[in-house]
Amino acid sequence: MVALLGTALFYVSNGNAQNSKWKIQAGLELGLPTGNFSKVYQLGKGMLIKGLLSVKSGDQFTFQTSYSDFKIKNDVIDPRYSSDYTIVPVLFGYRRYIQKFYSETQIGTGIYTIKVSGGGQSLSKSETNFTWAQTFGFNFAHFDWFAKYQQGNLKNAGVEKLTMIGVGIVYQLSFSQNKRAVL
Repeated sequence: MVALLGTALFYVSNGNAQNSKWKIQAGLELGLPTGNFSKVYQLGKGMLIKGLLSVKSGDQFTFQTSYSDFKIKNDVIDPRYSSDYTIVPVLFGYRRYIQKFYSETQIGTGIYTIKVSGGGQSLSKSETNFTWAQTFGFNFAHFDWFAKYQQGNLKNAGVEKLTMIGVGIVYQLSFSQNKRAVL
């Protein structure tokens, strides 16, 4: 992750800053649990914010964080209790364009938190670990439509990995060299 960020900073500072363009995206995402995660949790809902730095080739370095919340399935837990699973990844990546379509690979870390409450009590447990994602999307005007696969490699959650397929839409703001937002 540090190597990726260092490469991005070197590339930008090495004369390409004049050709660069910053963009910020914010949007909504739905996450469908897969594997063992799907046996316990329902469809998740979330939001994300992403920074993009265009390079001379037209590709982009990316930085993203998001928040997704998954509710437990009704038949898994005693009805007197409730449970939520939240995922907050912090990911760095590289986006490669082919016309309006793109592929984006991201790596970073994720904070995985389970919370159970009921009977006047509440318990939560968090774990931070390696996370990666592969995204495919389509850029149209100021919107990105995307689908992604995301995996967190966990150690203490009773499963080795937590996986999901996400779909979403984001709105994009562009910033020119004088830092004014371009809608």
